[in-house]
Amino acid sequence: MQRKNSIVLTHRPDESKISFKFDNLKKNDFIKDINKSKFNKCVIFCDLKVYDLFEDKLKRIKKNFYIKKLNASEKLKDIKNIPKIIKYLENIQINKSDLILTIGGGTVSDLIGFCCSIYMRGLSFWAIPPT
Repeated sequence: MQRKNSIVLTHRPDESKISFKFDNLKKNDFIKDINKSKFNKCVIFCDLKVYDLFEDKLKRIKKNFYIKKLNASEKLKDIKNIPKIIKYLENIQINKSDLILTIGGGTVSDLIGFCCSIYMRGLSFWAIPPT
């Protein structure tokens, strides 16, 4: 279902089509979308600066989820952090049936998006900007 000012994210592993969801975060629609989805687990990488703004909303996720808080600065993009993120994804056994979600600015989404792309092809990745 498509609402005004919204593009719905759909992913079909058997196809190469991907669309993205953009919406107003105040509506909590991304929480509803996660709860309605077929994802088994949800891993959330959140900027420490905005975590408090989203903490109550994130508790509404009904899936098995993990939260990793990151100090978003240019130092976060250091190449030494890439193996740490990938090891974390391996430790919690993330696979194509799971969702990776970032909440924060470009520093967080850039690093995690890159890590997802080299960790496992076809991994579902959503980036939620705080503004």
